[in-house]
Amino acid sequence: MNDLILSARGVTKRFGGVLANDGVDLDVRRGEIVGLIGPNGAGKTTFFDMLCGVKPKGFRLGPDEGTVTFDGHDVTRRPAHEICRLGVGRAFQVVRIFDGVDVLGNVAVGALVRSASLVEAERRALEVIELVGLGGRAHVLASELTLAERKRLEMARALATQPQLLMLDEVMAGLTPRELQDAIEIIRGICARGVTVVLVEHVLEAVMSLCSRVVVLHHGRKIADGTPGEVVADPVVVDAYLGVDHG
Repeated sequence: MNDLILSARGVTKRFGGVLANDGVDLDVRRGEIVGLIGPNGAGKTTFFDMLCGVKPKGFRLGPDEGTVTFDGHDVTRRPAHEICRLGVGRAFQVVRIFDGVDVLGNVAVGALVRSASLVEAERRALEVIELVGLGGRAHVLASELTLAERKRLEMARALATQPQLLMLDEVMAGLTPRELQDAIEIIRGICARGVTVVLVEHVLEAVMSLCSRVVVLHHGRKIADGTPGEVVADPVVVDAYLGVDHG
């Protein structure tokens, strides 16, 4: 069995004269938790969009150059809903929930991707709500949730699609230390259930704690790919983050 679940080759994306992604390669194996890090403007979210089939407003779908393969399927220019049905779940940096709907309803929307009925979708949604620690909040309006709970709700809706690969875009930003530790444990639990995870994150404590491998982007290019220890000791990475001259 091929353990490679996601492979990107030479992914390039231009926004007018701006080169957001420049020939980025990435391999992700089943069961991994891979962190994608880099300074602001490094191209991380754009790269996520290229992997998930999210169309940037005013630009064509998919990368301008390169290929993306998921679980043996060429998904280079497939739209997000098709890639989701193949088994990729995505949680967004800017939480995209229905404020006027309760937690259960929000998560059931995701579960409908693979459910034959609303009853089945709600059953699946309740399981996921428990998994992310929102069990007691199922019938609370999304508008009444705290930031940490909204982040969990965003994660839960992606999980409800029953993904093989879960892609998390800054789901730990803005959390307190206690909330951060809870989020780390939730993600570990998700991976333990057989879901592969790729996450974009600025909270390096979480990245170093969670990830078996870390990939670093800078100015749209991949500059490092290795274990957390290897990456934090890489002079090129230190320079990208701190502007230190290692001459």
